[in-house]
Order: sequence, then structure tokens, then C-alpha cells
Amino acid sequence: MSVAIIVFEGAFHLRVDRIRSAQRETLRLITFGAFGSLVGTALVVHYVLGAPWDVAFLIGALLIATGPTVITPIMNVVPVREHVASTLETEGVVNDVTAAILAIGMFESVVRGSQGLPTLVREFAVRFGLGILTGATVAGVLW
Repeated sequence: MSVAIIVFEGAFHLRVDRIRSAQRETLRLITFGAFGSLVGTALVVHYVLGAPWDVAFLIGALLIATGPTVITPIMNVVPVREHVASTLETEGVVNDVTAAILAIGMFESVVRGSQGLPTLVREFAVRFGLGILTGATVAGVLW
């Protein structure tokens, strides 16, 4: 519930014109950047700390979230160009949601045991799809 409130508050302050100005960079950060962080963190946790792969990927999923509560205060203090600030703020809001869903899927994978990658991908897709459907339904009703 707390994550939802934080993300909503962060998304509430985003402006559509700023999102449009940084689409390509934001997309790269929430795909390649998040994937690189997930895999890199999992590799370090597995090889340095000796954790099993499922736990290593769970920790990696938990640590890829940047979140608006981290980015926005930094952008208020550090002077950066408008384009960079837009990219980081948008990425913080969008990536936080995806990371939370991925972390839940990874946690369920660890708890359920080794049911494999297809189960993880299916759980992630179902939860992500339900989130989009719920959001679109609420937006449609409010509209």
C-alpha cells in the first residue's frame, strides 16, 4: 500500500510534455538499465555472498527500484538539465512499479521452490496485466 501511495504521488507530479521529451531515454533505462541492474546485482550476490540463484535474483529485483522518493529530492538539490531531470523522474515512477511487481514474482518463485522460469514469467505477466487493466478501468471510470 505504501509503494502505491509513493508511486501515485510521484506520478501526480509528472507532466505529459516532460514525459514525451524523454521517451527514448526513459524506455532504455526501464528496460536495459533495469535488466542490467537485476543481472549485475544477482551475479554479485551469488558469487560474493554465496547465495542461491533464486535468492540472488530476488535481491536483484528488490534493488532495481529507484523510486520517486529517491530521484525527486536529488533533482531538487542537484542542478541538471531539464531533459535529464525529466528522464530520471519518469524512470523513477515507471521503474518502481515494474520492480515491485518483479520482486513479488521473484519472492513467490523463491517461496514456491523451483517451478522454473516459465512460472516466473507467467506470474509477472499476469500481475503486470492485472495492474494495467485495473489502472485503465479506474481511469475510464474517473474520466
